[in-house]
Amino acid sequence: GANPGTQVLFPGPNWPAWAPLQIACYACGRQFGTASVLIHQKTCLKKHAWGSDLLPAKRRVALPEPPTAFALPVSGDSEEAFNHYNNDAMDVYTTHATVCRYCISQEKIRRDEEAAAAAAAEAEAARRRVAEEERLRREAEESARQDEEERLRREAKEAAARRRAEEEEEEWLRREAEERARLEAEEAVAAAEAARRWAEEEERLRREVEEAAAAAATAEAARKREEERLGREAEEAAATAAAEATRKRAEEDEERRSREAEERARLEEEERLRREEEEEEAARRRTEEEEEERRRREAEEAAAAATAAAAAEADRRRAEEEEARLRREAKEEEEARLRRNAKQQTFLRKGGGTTAYDQTEKKLERERREAEARSDIAHFSVKHARDQGKLAPLGPRSERND
Repeated sequence: GANPGTQVLFPGPNWPAWAPLQIACYACGRQFGTASVLIHQKTCLKKHAWGSDLLPAKRRVALPEPPTAFALPVSGDSEEAFNHYNNDAMDVYTTHATVCRYCISQEKIRRDEEAAAAAAAEAEAARRRVAEEERLRREAEESARQDEEERLRREAKEAAARRRAEEEEEEWLRREAEERARLEAEEAVAAAEAARRWAEEEERLRREVEEAAAAAATAEAARKREEERLGREAEEAAATAAAEATRKRAEEDEERRSREAEERARLEEEERLRREEEEEEAARRRTEEEEEERRRREAEEAAAAATAAAAAEADRRRAEEEEARLRREAKEEEEARLRRNAKQQTFLRKGGGTTAYDQTEKKLERERREAEARSDIAHFSVKHARDQGKLAPLGPRSERND
């Protein structure tokens, strides 16, 4: 989770018009789009449950419950609906983050990640300016430049990861040094206390010896036995303190190794979950792009088919009109020829001259050749249209007339 005091920016007067409205997660306080917030909440609650299980039982808290005052907004809802739900979600998150040790530990990790992201963003801005100038100057070296930039980005990410690991290692060493110093101080205090008690006991015994200097030999023997007992007790106490200190150091070493193993397991789980989210997002984007490309190709094919059909229909109509016109002209020519023949026969019967007959023959021959030429042209155009499938084929009677 984030720091409970962190201000979360919701859509308002300064929100960009092109930016989609965001939804705040009630478990971590971050914002996501309407299409991915449910996927994130499932993963985020799983991380909280996993992180809480790593804590001691007395530090664990229950997972936050989703807000119920307002419904989860969807794409197309008003900005007011988003603000109401986000305020309610942030209240839930703030209340939970004040008592959740996992959220507090995650805040340090997030600050480190945000610092690394800011540094990477500044480096990216500088790289883009240099890249634009380099592209205008030498486009031929574009491929090599992109490879080098990709390598630098990977190195920056690896360096950030190494820095985080070094900081965590330094923090662990610092805590271990503090714990060791505390134990040494406690051992020193215990030794000083034992020495003081031993000195006081020696002083008491010395006074008793001075006071009982005239006592019998039995009193002297008793004093010696008491001194030996006290020495043994002191030695046993020192041995017990040393054994206890050794046991505590062993327990602390074992606990430290256990914490290290748990931390490595937590980092590996977070990395796996992050990769799963990236793979799901990439698969969703590929599906949307493929669907959009399929719809575009279908639209283009439908438009091309409609255009071809319209062109074929126009060609067919023009061919039919041309055929009808040629038929009318041929019919008119035939009628004119019959009239001329009839007129010529009448002229020859009445006049009996040969000059008019010869002139009429030449004229008729010329007209016949012209009619044949027009018929050949028309027949070729109609036949070509039928071969192309733009005119329906004629029956046997129509073919004989042609």
